[in-house]
Amino acid sequence: MSASQQQPPGAVPPAPASLTRPPPRRRNVWLLGGVVLLISLGIAIVGYRNYGRHPIDAQVTAYHVTDRSVRVTFDLTRNHGDRPVTCVLRALDRTGAVIGRTTLHVPAGSAETSERGTVRTPARAVVGEVESCSYDAR
Repeated sequence: MSASQQQPPGAVPPAPASLTRPPPRRRNVWLLGGVVLLISLGIAIVGYRNYGRHPIDAQVTAYHVTDRSVRVTFDLTRNHGDRPVTCVLRALDRTGAVIGRTTLHVPAGSAETSERGTVRTPARAVVGEVESCSYDAR
């Protein structure tokens, strides 16, 4: 050490520059916040698409079983009443096996309607249900 760099007795010398940490930078904080925001937005979009309100909802309100058919009555709610819908109805036996299936075409009309369809079966069913509904291709 030169005479101009001498320290008073008992003073602690400064740490070498290679051992000191630079202070956190604001840019890194903003970058991390942006990444977290984008990931959160992606999770929200995926969650809404998978678990959000469905464009078509069919709720069975009644079914009537005979020896060779099931008549299914259901309420159909759709967000585009001006588009036709195709619903697939099915009948199940007591083991839960599908023993009949039919397609019901619902024309464009009101956004909320009550529909009825009959599923023919080779044997007596125990329940009738709506398997799926979708908008017809344009």
